[in-house]
Amino acid sequence: LVDEKNLKEMNESLKEYKANNKVISYNEDEGSIIFPVNTLLPAGSKEREEASIQLCTTISNFGVAMTIQLPIQLFAFEIALQLKAEKKKRSFLTKEEVTEIGTSLQLDKESDINEALQYLHNVTIILYYREVDILKDLIFVDPKPILDVLSRLIAITYVNHDKLQQIANPPPSIDERKTLKNFGYFKVDIFKNIGKQIFNKNFNSSHMIALLKHLHIIAEVGEEGNYFFPCALPSYDKLCDSPTEIQPLFIAWEIKNGSTTTLAIPQGLFPLTIVHLLEQKDDKVDFCPDPADNKMEYYRCHNAMSLRVHQKIYIHIINHYTHIEIRLDKCKKSCLQIRDLVKEAIESSCKDLNCKDDHIFAFKCPENEKCYCIFQEDDKSTRCTLPSQCDVLQGDDDSYRCWFIDKLSSPG
Repeated sequence: LVDEKNLKEMNESLKEYKANNKVISYNEDEGSIIFPVNTLLPAGSKEREEASIQLCTTISNFGVAMTIQLPIQLFAFEIALQLKAEKKKRSFLTKEEVTEIGTSLQLDKESDINEALQYLHNVTIILYYREVDILKDLIFVDPKPILDVLSRLIAITYVNHDKLQQIANPPPSIDERKTLKNFGYFKVDIFKNIGKQIFNKNFNSSHMIALLKHLHIIAEVGEEGNYFFPCALPSYDKLCDSPTEIQPLFIAWEIKNGSTTTLAIPQGLFPLTIVHLLEQKDDKVDFCPDPADNKMEYYRCHNAMSLRVHQKIYIHIINHYTHIEIRLDKCKKSCLQIRDLVKEAIESSCKDLNCKDDHIFAFKCPENEKCYCIFQEDDKSTRCTLPSQCDVLQGDDDSYRCWFIDKLSSPG
């Protein structure tokens, strides 16, 4: 459970976001950004409903809104889907049920119904994945129960043992819990105990696994039936010092606010990127040895991950929330391969998040710890986000140049 000390530390880690007018602060006077929510409140209870209203009211008071252009016929279709799901007391409908609703609204052809469903999916009103065979006959009208199951899966890793029955009944074994918390691994059977409220003959744990794999939230690893869920892992306690033989490479989005330049990454990018890397077919990517059983410093955390490429190249990928850092252990000749490997995973993750992929590469400025040196491909140099005369790619220091040796001419 998160106590006051943990909450204060978490808020402190987000301090650079406090000046961003797009960030809603919970208590501006106390410098608190995070809105504390008790995720253990029973589903469907009055207390959980009151907590939801309080959170929604806070967001609403800041004038947060999203406008979606929706044809009137599709608006009626969407409302009819919601009413039907409520009547059925389900979060989803079958394709047969949806077809019946569409026909009543003069969506007579199956192609018309498919186009309507795809439109509603594209504007994130519903979830519809007809390209996934096992999911093609399911339309998720309300994703909240699915999110509740994921929340319960994460909660298993930190809830006190005497409270576990509120999350799963019967609760997972000690070994299941340790495996999930320490390694991020779980087996499909765990959903039978935490997803009872949404599963039935039309939607069961196999459908849930297919959905999470398609969304790249989990990855199938090792022997059949083992799944990896990076969000279940703990945060890192402490990072090792950055290497100097190969300077860490940063990937981020450049945010310009007047004369100020900051870096940021889309929320949810890091775990998606890790899953995409583990799913690589051409480049064999797997986990490094267990950190607890090895003298080397490896990470298996939700915000820092050590991976092995082709059984011999060890990389560390760290989420700093403003940027993603890539560290490479020795093997300088592999920098280009690793750069492109991670870049490809990030591009795939951007498609999942439906966000524009205009990321930049950067380094930490050697002259100013608050400054970044952003790589400029057009003139094969770097520019600093703060006034500085350094250009880390000039000269013969290949601890920086090794990441872009394919784009740079020889020094001198």
